[in-house]
Amino acid sequence: WDGVSQAVPLALALDDAATARRVLAHAATLTEDGFATLFTARLVQLEVLVGAATDDEALVESALDRLAALDGFDETVSATWIVVARQLLQFDRPADAVDTCWRAVTVAQGAADDRPALAALTIGHAADAVEDAGDRSSALVLTEVALDLLAARRERLDAAPIAHELEAPAEADGVRVHLLHQLGSIAYRDDQFEIAGAAWADADALDRAIADDPVLADGLLTDRARVAAIVGDGALAADLAQQAVAAAEARGRGADRARAQLVLADIRRNLGDLDAAERLAHDSLDLGQTFGDLELVADAQALLMKVAMHRGDLRRAHEAAEQKLNLLRVGGDTGTYVETMRDAAQLRAFVGDVTGAHDGLREALDIAHEQDWPAMVMELRHALASVLAIRCEWPEAIDLLHQSRRTADELGNALGVANAWWHLGRVSVAAALPDAGEHLDRAEAIIVSLGIARYGLYLAQERARLALGDGETATAAAHLDDARRLGDDLDDLLGQADTAVLSARLDLATGDPARARERVTAALLEHEAAPDAQMLVHDHLLLGRAAAALGDTADAERHLDEALERARAMGMLDAEVEALVALAALHPDDAATADGARARWRDLSERRPDGAPVEPWQLRASVLDGPGVHILGDDR
Repeated sequence: WDGVSQAVPLALALDDAATARRVLAHAATLTEDGFATLFTARLVQLEVLVGAATDDEALVESALDRLAALDGFDETVSATWIVVARQLLQFDRPADAVDTCWRAVTVAQGAADDRPALAALTIGHAADAVEDAGDRSSALVLTEVALDLLAARRERLDAAPIAHELEAPAEADGVRVHLLHQLGSIAYRDDQFEIAGAAWADADALDRAIADDPVLADGLLTDRARVAAIVGDGALAADLAQQAVAAAEARGRGADRARAQLVLADIRRNLGDLDAAERLAHDSLDLGQTFGDLELVADAQALLMKVAMHRGDLRRAHEAAEQKLNLLRVGGDTGTYVETMRDAAQLRAFVGDVTGAHDGLREALDIAHEQDWPAMVMELRHALASVLAIRCEWPEAIDLLHQSRRTADELGNALGVANAWWHLGRVSVAAALPDAGEHLDRAEAIIVSLGIARYGLYLAQERARLALGDGETATAAAHLDDARRLGDDLDDLLGQADTAVLSARLDLATGDPARARERVTAALLEHEAAPDAQMLVHDHLLLGRAAAALGDTADAERHLDEALERARAMGMLDAEVEALVALAALHPDDAATADGARARWRDLSERRPDGAPVEPWQLRASVLDGPGVHILGDDR
């Protein structure tokens, strides 16, 4: 058998299917009294291997039928079902692998009375293979089936011992711990955080009660801390993460300690302790490099990216994200690569590489679709819609966001629904759609219930934009007061700078260009330090318009030219039109500039969503009154 088991894969590797089949035919003659099940299991594995490699559906089916017909259910039969499912996955046959897993589940359920722990473990392994095949929802169902099977067995044992319960309760409890951990992991990846938290807490409690796997128990502390942080229980999250760090350190497990430190660092970051977060992340990075742990190094880079973003250092955040992306290209989990591409792409947009952001998000979205990863598809659609909105490609952005909202509804993901409405509100404000306010209201209702303070700042800024576009200066002023207060409370330097730029637009609308210039000059320093390329366009636009209003033509022209160049480089067509109209107003005898403004205005008009007015919010709030009306003329 050793020779047969080596010869068949070798023949297939050499594309010699005929030899593989001859060896297989010989293998069918090998048997020994008392070992019929073992020989059948081995033969089935080889037949599935040959059938999958040569697209022989009949051979695969006959092998699986023979496996299903075996009498008895033991560790050999259980392992064979999972091995053949994995073989089918290896040959890129996910649908066949899933079907095989369901057949394995049926066989295991039939043996559940005599071998409940083995049956549950088999179903759990089947769930794991089904998830790898891309069917996370079925994986979740199967894991719950396995847990229900063990729970039913426990109820029978508690009621009265049964003679044919062959496995000890402790063995079944050990299986239950691992199944609960698996259930939590699947739920966590699909953003079902309540299920994940409950499953991991149950696994932790049971594992400690039976002293089954102390290393798993330490990992469960980290997992529970991560969930507690997501659902907003910062105190519990910090306590669990500290316990995880201490436990890993006590066992001398440096890599586990580093991973627990990263969770603790993220919690500290959310609590505003950026120095502690950065220290912990750097320590974990050093440990990862010492151990040669690529994934740990990448995770530490991701945490340093988050800290840099929190500090408003977008350049450092972008560098950290790209470093992590490069590490994962060399070798890393595909899912982690997709998550990192999402982060890196969004940072590319911040620093001005809008094309790179767009291309990266398209790539990540394709991979997430292939992996049947709805939660990540939803997040990537949000990010891609934001990039499309920068380039005024509003209809596609809106379509993506409606798809995303439907996915979030199906997943029962409240934060995902809120994000979809929030992004729809932002895009609708930018495109001057009439339902912008309604979208923001829907987002706010969910965000308030979740208690996410940072969104309050963003909502206040969007409502100020909406009011400015509608000419409601008093309403805009009230929202900007809220934004300033929230920015101060959160110590968000970039948020404060963005609010200052919006306040400068209000100053211009109410006839105070000197105050506008003062505000934007201060904001410009923050945006240059970050750098925030999108906001720098608006900084130069407003400095140019303020200088023009103050009669400083040279300074106005300098800033407007800078804004125009930056806007064109990033594809910000609405900002380009605003700059051209302001330059045409500055030089009323320059027919070429006015013609250019009108031509780009027509291009912008063609991009508006159905039913939207021509004017995006910042144009209605600025250049379309006064000189802009004359310059655009009938084109308006």
